[in-house]
Amino acid sequence: MQADASPGANRSGDWIRGEVEKKINEARATDDEEDRRSGPSTGDDLPDELLDPDSRLARLLAAKARLDDDAATRQADYEAKLRAREEHKKRTGKGMRDASQSLPRSA
Repeated sequence: MQADASPGANRSGDWIRGEVEKKINEARATDDEEDRRSGPSTGDDLPDELLDPDSRLARLLAAKARLDDDAATRQADYEAKLRAREEHKKRTGKGMRDASQSLPRSA
């Protein structure tokens, strides 16, 4: 039996957070190694907002926080949809079976 599920759909938030932390640590190690080999950056190779490793880390952490917020919003939307389906079932005695009965998607 074959499945077409996206690999991203099979990964938990904890796994994704771990991967982000791993990438951050790898980036720091790479920065340190490059600085050791070639000396400090002249600043010509990166935009001003990315020159400082701490500001790069802050941008990555901010992006991670936005991803976490998006995931929480999706989870809340999903739970609201489940509650609405349950309310429909209690009210009508029937579940929603097809697309014409499904809840409207939020924008």
